[in-house]
Amino acid sequence: MINIYQENDCILIYQIQPSTKRVIRSTSDDVYLRIGDQSRKLTHEQITSLEFDKGERYFEEEIVDRSSIADVDTELLGTYKKAINTGLSDLEVLEGRGLLVDGKLTVAGVLLFSTNPSKFYPNARLRFLRYEGIKAQTGQRINLIKDINIDGPIPKVIEKAKEIISSQLREFQTLDATGKFKAVPEYPEFAWLEGVKRIYEEMEKFFLKAPEYSEPNGNSVLLRLDNNYVMRQVRNSEHMEKLFEGGIWDSLSDDEKTIIYIAYREGKINNRRVREVLDRSPGYCRNLLNNLKKLDILLWRGSSAKDPTQYYELNTYN
Repeated sequence: MINIYQENDCILIYQIQPSTKRVIRSTSDDVYLRIGDQSRKLTHEQITSLEFDKGERYFEEEIVDRSSIADVDTELLGTYKKAINTGLSDLEVLEGRGLLVDGKLTVAGVLLFSTNPSKFYPNARLRFLRYEGIKAQTGQRINLIKDINIDGPIPKVIEKAKEIISSQLREFQTLDATGKFKAVPEYPEFAWLEGVKRIYEEMEKFFLKAPEYSEPNGNSVLLRLDNNYVMRQVRNSEHMEKLFEGGIWDSLSDDEKTIIYIAYREGKINNRRVREVLDRSPGYCRNLLNNLKKLDILLWRGSSAKDPTQYYELNTYN
């Protein structure tokens, strides 16, 4: 190229890759976050959160002030010691696994073995909600029929949740190969119990979308986390995975998402079934089905537009 002095010259292009595992600091030890066309200086708490996200620090290893070995559920810890077949003292077990540091419990120690984790983290509990139907309603149409808070250390929360969920499921009588009747649960225990346990696993294993930050009024930050059961299930197909990675899910209306849920749960769906669920007109329901068909989410099955047996099913073919 020719520079302003009419001499042969060259341009140097620097491509700086983003840092995914380390927080970048200035020479004055400040950290900035790029938002739109601005760089915002982060507070100490925001920097700590960013360090957690990038894996520089681990939240569960943080020391919890005001905690001590006196907060430990000794009965639960005793069960754990028996399970790992050790004769070490409570103090040795906790310190040996990094759950107690300098006489204070770590976050992991509190959540696993504290008698009352809510004392340190008010939201450290599991809330069981059961709704009538497949969609949560509000106001005068609220359809919440069970609301139970489950507190305690994680192992006990899982056991309590197991009891509560099991009590909400129906049992059916069936005749086995020996000619005897036996009770069969509506859903196998391993299926829903696995869901309870996975609540405490990493977000990506639940197909959680990345946290979304926005500033609706210019002076506060709104954090949004999504965890949609239907999205997790239908994404199991490679074809559906590609569709949802393209951002289609976010563009769908609540009614369209309900149709996908029904199609997944029941295997197929037609206009009449959509009308029953949404309580809307045939034309409105037909438009929703046609839109999902155009998006290649649903497949139409039928011989003609007037076929009384026509229906739609999820397009899970690769």
